[in-house]
Amino acid sequence: EFLGFQQDLSTLTDEQIVKIKFEYDKASLQLTIDEVKNDIEGGDASVENYAQYYSANKQYIDISKSTLGLDKEGIQLPVQITGAETELNQLISMMRATNDPDRKVELQAEITNKQELIKSMLNDFSDQHPEITPDTDVDTVNNALADYFSKPQHLYVDAELKSEDVKEQLAQMSE
Repeated sequence: EFLGFQQDLSTLTDEQIVKIKFEYDKASLQLTIDEVKNDIEGGDASVENYAQYYSANKQYIDISKSTLGLDKEGIQLPVQITGAETELNQLISMMRATNDPDRKVELQAEITNKQELIKSMLNDFSDQHPEITPDTDVDTVNNALADYFSKPQHLYVDAELKSEDVKEQLAQMSE
């Protein structure tokens, strides 16, 4: 199938073209995320680098949700995602309220870790349900979400978390 597309791109459907564009956008953002993360891990844990890391992660999450149609009216996001998003928003509020540069960087690290968790859930859901697209009807998406989050999942999260954060997140995900 892939060889056929390489030889004649006109055989691609609009849905396939949109999916390819979303995947390209996500890959470009992940490259930016990896570059900034390398800078941070290399010792440049500045407010600016974390701001860039946050921004690229936010765009990645937004594109992922859009690719899966999770931004449509009627979609019932599970508590695992909404809970992580609530915690993320609380961390953002705390970060904006502080004037302490060290605390700001610490909160930015927690924010990007939370984003990495959300990205992992969205990526794994997408991998397990490639049939879900922006055009998939709401009931089908909601059923796929309910099915996915009703079973134990093995996620890879590329983040540095404190042990109490890990325990708290695992407890929340098992509810």
